Amino acid sequence: MFNAYQKLKKLINNQKAVSATFPELLNNWVPYNSAGDNAINKVDGIVFLKLSLKSGTSKDIFQLPEGFRPTLFSYYPITNLDNHTASVFGISAGGWITVENSEVGKAIFANVSFKAKDWFFVCIKIYKKERNDNMNKSKNLDTLREREREP
Repeated sequence: MFNAYQKLKKLINNQKAVSATFPELLNNWVPYNSAGDNAINKVDGIVFLKLSLKSGTSKDIFQLPEGFRPTLFSYYPITNLDNHTASVFGISAGGWITVENSEVGKAIFANVSFKAKDWFFVCIKIYKKERNDNMNKSKNLDTLREREREP
């Protein structure tokens, strides 16, 4: 088990930043400006999402790509740039980004982070591989001992 922890720690320390192509915006949502301020990055299993959008006609904005989605639905803070008020938007476990009805058609900004859903499964895979490796080593050792006992 300790060896699996060491491998996991090494994986975390060696993990590089991963960027995703920003998904297609839906329902007439467009970037707030031409600077391309919208971004999705992941470092060490943490997703960093920056949004700067305007003019949408529906609550649904876009869907995050696989590997960049949270485990559970959660609300995150958002700023309405038109009237300088705070609100929230949601990200579902399926990666759907949605705003409250009052924010539809407004200019909005968000800069949030959350754990990616797949991070837990990476940990489980490492643990299972380590456990299987240890079981195989044990079986090989038993086989060697049996061969040594043979006349």
